[in-house]
Amino acid sequence: MAHEAWWKARLQEEAGGGAKLLGDEEVWAAALQEHRAWLESDGAEGRRLDLRLITLGEPALSRREDARRQRLHAADMRKVNLRGANLRNAHLRLLDLRGADLRGADLRGADLSSADLRGSDLREVELQGANLHGADLRGADLRELSLRRTNFCNANLSGADLRGADLRDCDLSWHRARGANFRGARLARPKMFLADCRGADFRGADLRGEGAFLPTGARGADFQGADFRGADMTRLDVRDANLDGARLEGATGLPERISRERANPSRAGR
Repeated sequence: MAHEAWWKARLQEEAGGGAKLLGDEEVWAAALQEHRAWLESDGAEGRRLDLRLITLGEPALSRREDARRQRLHAADMRKVNLRGANLRNAHLRLLDLRGADLRGADLRGADLSSADLRGSDLREVELQGANLHGADLRGADLRELSLRRTNFCNANLSGADLRGADLRDCDLSWHRARGANFRGARLARPKMFLADCRGADFRGADLRGEGAFLPTGARGADFQGADFRGADMTRLDVRDANLDGARLEGATGLPERISRERANPSRAGR
């Protein structure tokens, strides 16, 4: 019954009835407890926490409202339904969101640092300007998403699919992206200082721009057709990497083997 009471309060607020979202400590705790029971019993007991279309508000919050938002901190919300939720600028640090349904959710400016998002459905999600520092996004599907100004510093993107994603102005320093797919992604002026992208697919990716910090670890990566124009490749480890057809006009610090091939094009590939 606690879940029904909590859900009724949510509906009342949406209808302008004055009931405050997440405003009842006991009801919220009971709802999380039922969700935990649902998880542990594989759906046989309890109820799945359903937060579809929930609104946690914009940045201008009262201290009391901000405290309510903080209750989500470090909660176990595996497989929760957050489809279409307005979580803009929300505090979601350390959340366990494995398997969560986040389709179409607005997470712009949200703090998801150290959150676990493995297996979550991120289709059509809005993440511009979000803080994903230290987040676990292994195997995440981020295709074609606009991720501008998002902080991926120290995040784990290994095996993630970022084909066609807009990653301009993102901080990807110290992140891990082994085997990730950046094919066709827009990474102009990337900040990938000390990033580990071994075996990643950067075919056709835009990595150009003065002042770019390219990944230090890119051994075995595929840069076929990638655009490095104007980029500083001094720190880029391209041992066993494929740079066929890459655009290198104006690039500096070219790897020795590439410089040699450009100086002797007739001998390249031998």
